[in-house]
Amino acid sequence: MKNFEYFIKNNCKYDIINKFYYNTLNKLPKVSKICLNIKLQDSQMFTFITSLIALELVTSQKSTISSFKKPKLRLNIKDGILTSCMVTLRKHLMYSFLKKLIYEILPQSQEFNGINLKSSYTSSRSVTLKLNQMIDISELEPHFLLFKNLPCLNITIVMNDSKMFELNYIFKVFKLSKSKHW
Repeated sequence: MKNFEYFIKNNCKYDIINKFYYNTLNKLPKVSKICLNIKLQDSQMFTFITSLIALELVTSQKSTISSFKKPKLRLNIKDGILTSCMVTLRKHLMYSFLKKLIYEILPQSQEFNGINLKSSYTSSRSVTLKLNQMIDISELEPHFLLFKNLPCLNITIVMNDSKMFELNYIFKVFKLSKSKHW
């Protein structure tokens, strides 16, 4: 984990400085946080508990619960209904999950063939990935019967202010980008 963090903080920074022009080092693009989210369509307690356990096993950090604060009468939703489980990773846990994502989870995933930034670029600072099958993750494989019906996992990688071509270059360094040119 330390080697990967060193690679990101030093080698990637050096490559970005050589590739693009920056006045100050504070404006360099970097990953600020990673948010993992599992949205639940039905509020069945079993799927909710298994998704909580799955997020805690994958990230080794306690997950939080989101629920409706106010009732939505038009949608026939009562207040207090559970909607999603979420984990926000920063610092060392973020780098360890990023390493796990790049080297273990995405190569095992059958539907992943690179990040297309034009379709997954949600705002000026974040990129969202969607894993439909969470059972490919090595921590969840031994407990297949418990985690086989998990909903999809949304992974949002949030960067500090960066442009599209800088993000494309960073994902090329991580070997995640789909496009051939920047």
